Amino acid sequence: MKYSDDLYQLIKSMTKQERSYFKKFALTFSDEESSNYIKLFDEIQIQSASGDEYDESKIKGKEFKGKFLKNFSYHKNYLYRMILNSLMIYNKENYDIIILRNLITKFELLFDKNLYSQCRKVLLKAKEIAEKKENYSILYELLIKEKHLNKFTLTISEFSAENKIITKKLDQAVNLMQNTIEYINLNDQFMIKAYSIGSAFCRHEKELEEINKFFENEFLKDDTKAITFRSKNLLFGLKAHHALMKKDFECMYKYNKLLIELWEKKLDNFKERIENYFIAQINLMNSQIRLRRFKEFDQTTEKVKNLDKIFAKNMTERRKTFLFYSISVLTLSKYFAAHEFGKLERNTEEVENSMAVYEYKITLQQRIILYYFLGLYNFVFTKYEKCIYWMEKIISSEKSDFSENYQCFARILHLLSYFELEYYDSLEYSLKSTYHFLKKKDRVFKYENIVLKYLRKSFRLKTSAELIEMLKEMKDEINNIAEDDFEQNALDIFDISQWIDSKIQNKSLIEILVKQISK
Repeated sequence: MKYSDDLYQLIKSMTKQERSYFKKFALTFSDEESSNYIKLFDEIQIQSASGDEYDESKIKGKEFKGKFLKNFSYHKNYLYRMILNSLMIYNKENYDIIILRNLITKFELLFDKNLYSQCRKVLLKAKEIAEKKENYSILYELLIKEKHLNKFTLTISEFSAENKIITKKLDQAVNLMQNTIEYINLNDQFMIKAYSIGSAFCRHEKELEEINKFFENEFLKDDTKAITFRSKNLLFGLKAHHALMKKDFECMYKYNKLLIELWEKKLDNFKERIENYFIAQINLMNSQIRLRRFKEFDQTTEKVKNLDKIFAKNMTERRKTFLFYSISVLTLSKYFAAHEFGKLERNTEEVENSMAVYEYKITLQQRIILYYFLGLYNFVFTKYEKCIYWMEKIISSEKSDFSENYQCFARILHLLSYFELEYYDSLEYSLKSTYHFLKKKDRVFKYENIVLKYLRKSFRLKTSAELIEMLKEMKDEINNIAEDDFEQNALDIFDISQWIDSKIQNKSLIEILVKQISK
Protein backbone atom coordinates (compact mmCIF):
# COMPACT_ATOMS: atom_id res chain seq x y z
CA MET A 1 0.00 0.00 0.00
CA LYS A 2 1.35 3.43 -0.99
CA TYR A 3 0.97 6.03 1.73
CA SER A 4 0.22 9.68 1.02
CA ASP A 5 3.35 11.84 1.25
CA ASP A 6 1.45 15.17 1.37
CA LEU A 7 2.56 15.82 4.96
CA TYR A 8 6.15 14.93 4.06
CA GLN A 9 6.13 17.30 1.07
CA LEU A 10 4.62 20.11 3.16
CA ILE A 11 7.23 19.78 5.93
CA LYS A 12 10.02 19.52 3.35
CA SER A 13 8.90 22.82 1.78
CA MET A 14 8.98 24.78 5.06
CA THR A 15 11.69 27.33 5.83
CA LYS A 16 13.77 27.17 9.01
CA GLN A 17 11.77 30.10 10.45
CA GLU A 18 8.43 28.44 9.61
CA ARG A 19 9.51 25.19 11.28
CA SER A 20 10.59 27.06 14.41
CA TYR A 21 7.28 28.96 14.54
CA PHE A 22 5.28 25.75 14.15
CA LYS A 23 6.92 24.19 17.22
CA LYS A 24 5.90 27.19 19.33
CA PHE A 25 2.41 26.99 17.82
CA ALA A 26 2.12 23.26 18.69
CA LEU A 27 2.94 23.93 22.36
CA THR A 28 -0.54 25.45 22.79
CA PHE A 29 -1.90 21.88 22.86
CA SER A 30 -1.75 19.49 25.84
CA ASP A 31 1.65 18.04 26.75
CA GLU A 32 0.95 14.57 25.34
CA GLU A 33 -0.61 15.92 22.14
CA SER A 34 2.09 18.52 21.49
CA SER A 35 4.98 16.15 22.25
CA ASN A 36 3.60 13.49 19.88
CA TYR A 37 2.91 15.98 17.09
CA ILE A 38 6.28 17.67 17.49
CA LYS A 39 8.00 14.25 17.49
CA LEU A 40 6.13 13.22 14.32
CA PHE A 41 7.02 16.59 12.77
CA ASP A 42 10.71 16.17 13.71
CA GLU A 43 10.93 12.59 12.41
CA ILE A 44 9.45 13.56 9.04
CA GLN A 45 11.66 16.66 8.88
CA ILE A 46 14.79 14.53 9.50
CA GLN A 47 13.70 12.12 6.78
CA SER A 48 13.05 14.94 4.29
CA ALA A 49 16.41 16.58 5.06
CA SER A 50 18.21 13.33 4.18
CA GLY A 51 16.83 13.53 0.64
CA ASP A 52 15.16 10.13 0.92
CA GLU A 53 11.62 9.46 -0.25
CA TYR A 54 8.90 9.26 2.39
CA ASP A 55 9.07 5.96 4.31
CA GLU A 56 6.14 5.65 6.71
CA SER A 57 7.36 2.34 8.15
CA LYS A 58 10.44 4.11 9.57
CA ILE A 59 8.22 6.73 11.22
CA LYS A 60 5.96 4.07 12.73
CA GLY A 61 9.04 2.33 14.10
CA LYS A 62 9.63 5.27 16.48
CA GLU A 63 8.12 5.50 19.97
CA PHE A 64 5.13 7.77 20.59
CA LYS A 65 3.11 8.34 23.77
CA GLY A 66 -0.27 6.69 24.34
CA LYS A 67 -2.28 5.25 21.44
CA PHE A 68 -0.96 7.72 18.89
CA LEU A 69 0.10 5.08 16.33
CA LYS A 70 -3.23 3.23 16.42
CA ASN A 71 -4.95 6.03 14.54
CA PHE A 72 -1.91 7.25 12.63
CA SER A 73 -3.77 8.43 9.50
CA TYR A 74 -5.98 10.70 11.61
CA HIS A 75 -2.95 12.18 13.41
CA LYS A 76 -1.11 12.75 10.11
CA ASN A 77 -4.10 14.67 8.74
CA TYR A 78 -4.45 16.61 11.98
CA LEU A 79 -0.76 17.55 11.93
CA TYR A 80 -1.13 18.61 8.28
CA ARG A 81 -3.99 20.98 9.24
CA MET A 82 -2.02 22.27 12.25
CA ILE A 83 0.94 23.13 10.02
CA LEU A 84 -1.27 24.92 7.48
CA ASN A 85 -2.87 26.95 10.28
CA SER A 86 0.53 27.88 11.68
CA LEU A 87 1.74 28.87 8.19
CA MET A 88 -1.32 31.10 7.73
CA ILE A 89 -0.64 32.87 11.01
CA TYR A 90 3.12 33.13 10.39
CA ASN A 91 2.60 34.55 6.87
CA LYS A 92 -0.46 36.68 7.68
CA GLU A 93 1.36 39.93 6.85
CA ASN A 94 2.93 38.59 3.63
CA TYR A 95 -0.27 37.84 1.72
CA ASP A 96 -2.74 40.60 0.92
CA ILE A 97 -5.61 38.14 0.61
CA ILE A 98 -5.00 36.86 4.17
CA ILE A 99 -4.92 40.43 5.52
CA LEU A 100 -8.14 41.32 3.70
CA ARG A 101 -9.95 38.10 4.63
CA ASN A 102 -8.98 38.60 8.28
CA LEU A 103 -10.39 42.14 8.17
CA ILE A 104 -13.63 40.84 6.62
CA THR A 105 -13.86 38.24 9.40
CA LYS A 106 -13.35 40.98 12.01
CA PHE A 107 -16.05 43.05 10.31
CA GLU A 108 -18.52 40.14 10.49
CA LEU A 109 -17.75 39.48 14.16
CA LEU A 110 -18.17 43.15 15.11
CA PHE A 111 -21.34 43.46 13.01
CA ASP A 112 -22.96 40.51 14.80
CA LYS A 113 -22.21 42.25 18.10
CA ASN A 114 -23.89 45.48 16.87
CA LEU A 115 -20.57 47.36 17.17
CA TYR A 116 -21.25 49.37 14.03
CA SER A 117 -18.77 52.22 14.53
CA GLN A 118 -15.96 49.67 15.01
CA CYS A 119 -17.25 47.85 11.93
CA ARG A 120 -16.86 50.99 9.87
CA LYS A 121 -13.24 51.50 11.01
CA VAL A 122 -12.36 47.95 9.95
CA LEU A 123 -14.24 48.40 6.67
CA LEU A 124 -12.42 51.64 5.82
CA LYS A 125 -9.05 49.99 6.46
CA ALA A 126 -9.97 47.00 4.28
CA LYS A 127 -11.21 49.25 1.44
CA GLU A 128 -8.00 51.28 1.54
CA ILE A 129 -5.89 48.12 1.20
CA ALA A 130 -8.12 46.63 -1.53
CA GLU A 131 -7.93 49.85 -3.58
CA LYS A 132 -4.16 50.17 -3.12
CA LYS A 133 -3.59 46.53 -4.09
CA GLU A 134 -6.13 46.73 -6.95
CA ASN A 135 -8.06 43.77 -5.56
CA TYR A 136 -11.34 44.71 -7.21
CA SER A 137 -13.22 41.50 -6.37
CA ILE A 138 -12.62 42.07 -2.64
CA LEU A 139 -13.36 45.79 -3.06
CA TYR A 140 -16.71 44.88 -4.64
CA GLU A 141 -17.49 42.60 -1.68
CA LEU A 142 -16.54 45.37 0.78
CA LEU A 143 -18.75 47.92 -0.97
CA ILE A 144 -21.72 45.53 -0.72
CA LYS A 145 -20.99 45.18 3.02
CA GLU A 146 -20.78 48.96 3.33
CA LYS A 147 -24.23 49.26 1.73
CA HIS A 148 -25.59 46.77 4.24
CA LEU A 149 -23.91 48.55 7.17
CA ASN A 150 -25.37 51.89 6.06
CA LYS A 151 -28.90 50.50 6.48
CA PHE A 152 -28.25 50.23 10.21
CA THR A 153 -26.33 53.46 10.76
CA LEU A 154 -27.60 56.21 8.40
CA THR A 155 -30.77 58.27 8.07
CA ILE A 156 -32.92 57.75 4.97
CA SER A 157 -31.52 60.85 3.24
CA GLU A 158 -27.94 59.92 4.16
CA PHE A 159 -28.50 56.35 2.98
CA SER A 160 -29.94 57.55 -0.34
CA ALA A 161 -26.97 59.86 -1.01
CA GLU A 162 -24.38 57.24 0.02
CA ASN A 163 -26.16 54.55 -1.99
CA LYS A 164 -25.69 56.53 -5.21
CA ILE A 165 -21.96 56.96 -4.50
CA ILE A 166 -21.47 53.29 -3.62
CA THR A 167 -23.45 52.12 -6.68
CA LYS A 168 -21.14 54.21 -8.88
CA LYS A 169 -18.08 52.71 -7.14
CA LEU A 170 -19.50 49.21 -7.64
CA ASP A 171 -19.84 49.90 -11.37
CA GLN A 172 -16.23 51.14 -11.45
CA ALA A 173 -15.01 48.05 -9.59
CA VAL A 174 -16.86 45.77 -12.04
CA ASN A 175 -15.40 47.68 -15.01
CA LEU A 176 -11.85 47.39 -13.62
CA MET A 177 -12.40 43.71 -12.82
CA GLN A 178 -13.66 43.02 -16.34
CA ASN A 179 -10.67 44.83 -17.84
CA THR A 180 -8.26 42.71 -15.80
CA ILE A 181 -10.14 39.49 -16.63
CA GLU A 182 -10.02 40.36 -20.35
CA TYR A 183 -6.21 40.47 -20.26
CA ILE A 184 -5.94 37.38 -18.03
CA ASN A 185 -7.99 35.43 -20.61
CA LEU A 186 -5.91 36.79 -23.51
CA ASN A 187 -2.71 35.88 -21.70
CA ASP A 188 -3.97 32.34 -21.03
CA GLN A 189 -4.96 31.88 -24.69
CA PHE A 190 -1.57 33.11 -25.86
CA MET A 191 0.39 30.94 -23.42
CA ILE A 192 -1.43 27.82 -24.68
CA LYS A 193 -0.34 28.73 -28.23
CA ALA A 194 3.23 29.53 -27.12
CA TYR A 195 3.59 26.32 -25.10
CA SER A 196 2.42 24.25 -28.08
CA ILE A 197 5.09 25.90 -30.29
CA GLY A 198 7.64 25.02 -27.66
CA SER A 199 10.41 27.57 -28.32
CA ALA A 200 10.84 31.26 -29.05
CA PHE A 201 10.21 30.97 -32.79
CA CYS A 202 7.61 29.32 -35.00
CA ARG A 203 8.55 26.48 -37.37
CA HIS A 204 5.34 26.71 -39.43
CA GLU A 205 4.32 29.84 -41.35
CA LYS A 206 0.78 28.97 -40.30
CA GLU A 207 1.80 29.18 -36.61
CA LEU A 208 3.12 32.74 -36.98
CA GLU A 209 0.07 33.77 -39.02
CA GLU A 210 -2.15 32.48 -36.23
CA ILE A 211 -0.12 34.38 -33.61
CA ASN A 212 -0.19 37.61 -35.64
CA LYS A 213 -3.95 37.26 -36.11
CA PHE A 214 -4.36 36.79 -32.36
CA PHE A 215 -2.63 40.16 -31.80
CA GLU A 216 -5.20 41.89 -34.01
CA ASN A 217 -7.48 41.82 -30.95
CA GLU A 218 -8.51 45.40 -30.05
CA PHE A 219 -7.26 44.97 -26.47
CA LEU A 220 -3.79 44.07 -27.77
CA LYS A 221 -3.53 46.63 -30.59
CA ASP A 222 -4.26 49.64 -28.39
CA ASP A 223 -2.08 50.01 -25.26
CA THR A 224 -4.53 52.49 -23.71
CA LYS A 225 -7.16 49.74 -23.39
CA ALA A 226 -5.27 48.36 -20.39
CA ILE A 227 -6.45 50.46 -17.43
CA THR A 228 -5.36 48.47 -14.37
CA PHE A 229 -1.85 47.68 -13.17
CA ARG A 230 -2.35 43.97 -13.78
CA SER A 231 -3.80 44.58 -17.26
CA LYS A 232 -0.79 46.71 -18.23
CA ASN A 233 1.58 44.10 -16.79
CA LEU A 234 -0.03 41.38 -18.93
CA LEU A 235 -0.26 43.58 -22.04
CA PHE A 236 3.42 44.63 -21.99
CA GLY A 237 4.49 41.04 -21.36
CA LEU A 238 2.38 39.80 -24.29
CA LYS A 239 3.72 42.53 -26.59
CA ALA A 240 7.33 41.66 -25.64
CA HIS A 241 6.74 37.95 -26.31
CA HIS A 242 5.09 38.69 -29.67
CA ALA A 243 8.05 40.88 -30.64
CA LEU A 244 10.42 38.00 -29.79
CA MET A 245 8.45 35.62 -32.03
CA LYS A 246 8.67 38.17 -34.88
CA LYS A 247 12.42 38.63 -34.17
CA ASP A 248 11.81 42.32 -33.51
CA PHE A 249 14.28 42.44 -30.64
CA GLU A 250 14.25 46.24 -30.29
CA CYS A 251 10.48 46.14 -29.77
CA MET A 252 10.92 43.26 -27.31
CA TYR A 253 13.52 45.34 -25.43
CA LYS A 254 11.20 48.38 -25.42
CA TYR A 255 8.23 46.53 -23.88
CA ASN A 256 10.39 44.79 -21.29
CA LYS A 257 11.75 48.21 -20.27
CA LEU A 258 8.20 49.60 -20.06
CA LEU A 259 7.21 46.63 -17.92
CA ILE A 260 10.07 47.18 -15.49
CA GLU A 261 9.26 50.92 -15.26
CA LEU A 262 5.63 50.03 -14.52
CA TRP A 263 6.69 47.69 -11.73
CA GLU A 264 9.28 49.97 -10.16
CA LYS A 265 6.65 52.68 -9.66
CA LYS A 266 4.44 50.31 -7.65
CA LEU A 267 6.77 47.74 -6.10
CA ASP A 268 5.57 48.44 -2.56
CA ASN A 269 1.94 47.84 -3.56
CA PHE A 270 2.43 44.51 -5.30
CA LYS A 271 5.18 42.61 -3.47
CA GLU A 272 2.84 39.63 -3.24
CA ARG A 273 3.08 39.28 -7.04
CA ILE A 274 6.79 40.05 -7.17
CA GLU A 275 7.56 37.08 -9.45
CA ASN A 276 6.06 39.11 -12.33
CA TYR A 277 8.73 41.75 -11.71
CA PHE A 278 11.33 38.97 -11.76
CA ILE A 279 9.94 37.73 -15.09
CA ALA A 280 10.22 41.24 -16.56
CA GLN A 281 13.90 41.44 -15.56
CA ILE A 282 14.56 37.94 -16.96
CA ASN A 283 12.88 38.83 -20.27
CA LEU A 284 14.95 42.02 -20.45
CA MET A 285 18.09 39.87 -20.10
CA ASN A 286 16.88 37.73 -23.00
CA SER A 287 16.42 40.79 -25.22
CA GLN A 288 19.88 42.07 -24.22
CA ILE A 289 21.43 38.79 -25.40
CA ARG A 290 19.50 38.97 -28.67
CA LEU A 291 20.75 42.53 -29.22
CA ARG A 292 24.28 41.54 -28.10
CA ARG A 293 24.24 44.20 -25.38
CA PHE A 294 26.39 42.07 -23.13
CA LYS A 295 27.51 44.83 -20.73
CA GLU A 296 23.88 45.73 -20.11
CA PHE A 297 23.14 42.04 -19.64
CA ASP A 298 25.85 41.76 -16.97
CA GLN A 299 24.40 44.76 -15.11
CA THR A 300 20.87 43.33 -15.22
CA THR A 301 22.18 39.92 -14.09
CA GLU A 302 23.78 41.46 -10.99
CA LYS A 303 20.50 43.21 -10.24
CA VAL A 304 18.55 39.95 -10.62
CA LYS A 305 21.01 38.02 -8.44
CA ASN A 306 20.37 40.52 -5.63
CA LEU A 307 16.57 40.22 -5.81
CA ASP A 308 16.46 37.47 -3.19
CA LYS A 309 18.19 39.83 -0.73
CA ILE A 310 16.11 42.90 -1.62
CA PHE A 311 12.85 40.94 -1.32
CA ALA A 312 13.98 38.49 1.37
CA LYS A 313 10.60 38.60 3.15
CA ASN A 314 8.77 37.77 -0.08
CA MET A 315 11.11 35.03 -1.33
CA THR A 316 9.29 31.71 -1.49
CA GLU A 317 10.87 28.41 -2.55
CA ARG A 318 9.03 28.70 -5.87
CA ARG A 319 10.51 32.15 -6.54
CA LYS A 320 14.04 31.03 -5.61
CA THR A 321 13.68 28.06 -7.96
CA PHE A 322 12.45 30.28 -10.80
CA LEU A 323 15.44 32.62 -10.37
CA PHE A 324 17.86 29.67 -10.36
CA TYR A 325 16.35 28.30 -13.58
CA SER A 326 16.19 31.66 -15.39
CA ILE A 327 19.65 32.88 -14.39
CA SER A 328 21.12 29.48 -15.31
CA VAL A 329 19.62 29.34 -18.81
CA LEU A 330 20.33 32.98 -19.66
CA THR A 331 23.86 33.09 -18.26
CA LEU A 332 24.76 29.95 -20.22
CA SER A 333 23.17 31.49 -23.34
CA LYS A 334 25.08 34.74 -22.88
CA TYR A 335 28.45 33.02 -22.48
CA PHE A 336 27.77 30.99 -25.63
CA ALA A 337 26.58 34.01 -27.64
CA ALA A 338 29.58 36.09 -26.48
CA HIS A 339 31.96 33.15 -27.07
CA GLU A 340 33.22 33.27 -23.48
CA PHE A 341 33.94 29.55 -23.54
CA GLY A 342 36.01 29.33 -20.35
CA LYS A 343 33.16 30.89 -18.36
CA LEU A 344 30.64 28.76 -20.25
CA GLU A 345 32.37 25.50 -19.29
CA ARG A 346 32.71 26.51 -15.62
CA ASN A 347 29.12 27.72 -15.44
CA THR A 348 27.80 24.54 -17.08
CA GLU A 349 29.49 22.48 -14.35
CA GLU A 350 28.15 24.79 -11.61
CA VAL A 351 24.58 24.46 -12.89
CA GLU A 352 24.95 20.68 -13.17
CA ASN A 353 26.09 20.53 -9.54
CA SER A 354 23.12 22.67 -8.46
CA MET A 355 20.66 20.35 -10.18
CA ALA A 356 20.86 18.01 -7.17
CA VAL A 357 18.97 20.71 -5.23
CA TYR A 358 16.73 22.25 -7.89
CA GLU A 359 16.07 19.67 -10.62
CA TYR A 360 12.67 18.42 -9.47
CA LYS A 361 11.58 21.77 -8.06
CA ILE A 362 11.64 23.21 -11.59
CA THR A 363 8.53 22.70 -13.73
CA LEU A 364 8.69 20.00 -16.41
CA GLN A 365 8.63 22.59 -19.20
CA GLN A 366 11.57 24.45 -17.64
CA ARG A 367 13.45 21.20 -16.98
CA ILE A 368 13.24 20.23 -20.66
CA ILE A 369 14.73 23.59 -21.68
CA LEU A 370 17.49 23.49 -19.04
CA TYR A 371 18.35 19.86 -19.90
CA TYR A 372 18.71 20.93 -23.53
CA PHE A 373 21.11 23.76 -22.75
CA LEU A 374 23.23 21.58 -20.45
CA GLY A 375 23.37 18.88 -23.13
CA LEU A 376 24.18 21.37 -25.89
CA TYR A 377 27.11 22.95 -24.07
CA ASN A 378 28.51 19.56 -23.09
CA PHE A 379 28.33 18.72 -26.81
CA VAL A 380 30.26 21.91 -27.62
CA PHE A 381 33.00 20.81 -25.20
CA THR A 382 33.05 17.28 -26.76
CA LYS A 383 31.57 15.74 -23.60
CA TYR A 384 29.26 13.56 -25.65
CA GLU A 385 28.40 11.05 -22.92
CA LYS A 386 27.18 13.92 -20.73
CA CYS A 387 25.22 15.33 -23.66
CA ILE A 388 23.51 11.95 -24.12
CA TYR A 389 22.72 11.88 -20.39
CA TRP A 390 20.85 15.21 -20.52
CA MET A 391 19.17 14.50 -23.87
CA GLU A 392 17.84 11.17 -22.61
CA LYS A 393 16.17 13.01 -19.73
CA ILE A 394 14.24 14.99 -22.35
CA ILE A 395 13.49 11.89 -24.43
CA SER A 396 12.08 10.16 -21.35
CA SER A 397 9.61 13.10 -21.09
CA GLU A 398 8.10 12.12 -24.46
CA LYS A 399 4.54 12.02 -23.16
CA SER A 400 4.74 15.72 -22.35
CA ASP A 401 3.54 18.19 -24.98
CA PHE A 402 5.61 20.98 -23.41
CA SER A 403 8.49 22.56 -25.37
CA GLU A 404 8.04 20.33 -28.41
CA ASN A 405 10.68 22.15 -30.48
CA TYR A 406 13.24 21.52 -27.74
CA GLN A 407 12.18 17.87 -27.64
CA CYS A 408 12.86 17.66 -31.40
CA PHE A 409 16.20 19.47 -31.18
CA ALA A 410 17.22 17.20 -28.29
CA ARG A 411 16.78 14.12 -30.44
CA ILE A 412 18.98 15.62 -33.17
CA LEU A 413 21.72 16.38 -30.62
CA HIS A 414 21.30 12.87 -29.22
CA LEU A 415 21.95 11.42 -32.70
CA LEU A 416 25.00 13.64 -33.29
CA SER A 417 26.50 12.52 -29.96
CA TYR A 418 26.13 8.86 -30.96
CA PHE A 419 27.72 9.72 -34.31
CA GLU A 420 30.68 11.43 -32.61
CA LEU A 421 31.19 8.48 -30.25
CA GLU A 422 30.84 6.02 -33.16
CA TYR A 423 28.07 4.18 -31.32
CA TYR A 424 26.58 3.05 -34.61
CA ASP A 425 24.22 0.41 -33.18
CA SER A 426 22.73 2.99 -30.83
CA LEU A 427 22.65 5.54 -33.66
CA GLU A 428 20.69 3.20 -35.92
CA TYR A 429 18.09 2.48 -33.24
CA SER A 430 17.87 6.17 -32.27
CA LEU A 431 17.37 7.20 -35.91
CA LYS A 432 14.26 5.03 -36.13
CA SER A 433 12.80 6.22 -32.82
CA THR A 434 13.58 9.87 -33.68
CA TYR A 435 11.81 9.66 -37.03
CA HIS A 436 8.83 7.96 -35.36
CA PHE A 437 8.68 10.74 -32.73
CA LEU A 438 8.94 13.58 -35.28
CA LYS A 439 6.28 12.04 -37.51
CA LYS A 440 3.93 11.51 -34.57
CA LYS A 441 4.39 15.13 -33.48
CA ASP A 442 4.12 16.45 -37.06
CA ARG A 443 7.58 18.02 -36.72
CA VAL A 444 9.35 16.45 -39.76
CA PHE A 445 10.58 19.71 -41.29
CA LYS A 446 13.26 20.11 -43.98
CA TYR A 447 15.98 20.58 -41.35
CA GLU A 448 15.14 17.37 -39.50
CA ASN A 449 14.82 15.46 -42.79
CA ILE A 450 18.28 16.55 -43.93
CA VAL A 451 19.95 15.54 -40.67
CA LEU A 452 18.22 12.15 -40.57
CA LYS A 453 18.95 11.47 -44.26
CA TYR A 454 22.68 12.09 -43.98
CA LEU A 455 23.13 10.27 -40.69
CA ARG A 456 21.48 7.23 -42.30
CA LYS A 457 23.78 7.64 -45.27
CA SER A 458 26.85 7.63 -42.98
CA PHE A 459 26.40 3.88 -42.36
CA ARG A 460 27.36 3.13 -45.96
CA LEU A 461 30.59 5.17 -45.95
CA LYS A 462 33.93 3.41 -45.98
CA THR A 463 36.57 6.15 -46.14
CA SER A 464 37.25 9.56 -44.59
CA ALA A 465 37.09 11.11 -48.05
CA GLU A 466 33.55 9.79 -48.51
CA LEU A 467 32.57 11.21 -45.12
CA ILE A 468 33.94 14.66 -46.01
CA GLU A 469 32.09 14.59 -49.33
CA MET A 470 28.85 13.62 -47.59
CA LEU A 471 29.25 16.42 -45.04
CA LYS A 472 29.81 18.98 -47.80
CA GLU A 473 26.57 17.88 -49.47
CA MET A 474 24.82 18.08 -46.11
CA LYS A 475 26.11 21.61 -45.53
CA ASP A 476 24.92 22.74 -48.98
CA GLU A 477 21.42 21.52 -48.18
CA ILE A 478 21.47 23.18 -44.74
CA ASN A 479 22.62 26.46 -46.34
CA ASN A 480 19.78 26.25 -48.87
CA ILE A 481 17.09 25.93 -46.22
CA ALA A 482 18.69 28.74 -44.17
CA GLU A 483 17.08 31.12 -46.67
CA ASP A 484 13.69 29.97 -45.35
CA ASP A 485 12.86 32.04 -42.23
CA PHE A 486 10.94 29.21 -40.61
CA GLU A 487 13.57 26.54 -41.27
CA GLN A 488 16.25 28.96 -40.09
CA ASN A 489 14.51 29.04 -36.71
CA ALA A 490 15.80 25.50 -36.11
CA LEU A 491 19.33 26.96 -36.18
CA ASP A 492 18.59 29.68 -33.61
CA ILE A 493 20.11 27.93 -30.59
CA PHE A 494 22.52 25.57 -32.34
CA ASP A 495 23.63 26.07 -35.95
CA ILE A 496 24.46 22.57 -37.18
CA SER A 497 26.42 23.99 -40.14
CA GLN A 498 29.11 25.03 -37.65
CA TRP A 499 29.41 21.44 -36.45
CA ILE A 500 29.62 20.28 -40.10
CA ASP A 501 32.45 22.78 -40.71
CA SER A 502 34.31 21.40 -37.70
CA LYS A 503 34.14 17.88 -39.19
CA ILE A 504 35.15 19.00 -42.69
CA GLN A 505 38.07 21.13 -41.44
CA ASN A 506 39.06 18.63 -38.72
CA LYS A 507 38.86 21.33 -36.05
CA SER A 508 37.00 21.59 -32.76
CA LEU A 509 33.58 23.22 -32.77
CA ILE A 510 34.94 25.95 -30.49
CA GLU A 511 37.70 26.76 -33.01
CA ILE A 512 35.06 27.16 -35.73
CA LEU A 513 32.92 29.41 -33.52
CA VAL A 514 35.89 31.62 -32.57
CA LYS A 515 36.97 31.85 -36.21
CA GLN A 516 33.48 32.96 -37.30
CA ILE A 517 33.22 35.75 -34.74
CA SER A 518 36.69 37.08 -35.66
CA LYS A 519 35.64 37.56 -39.30
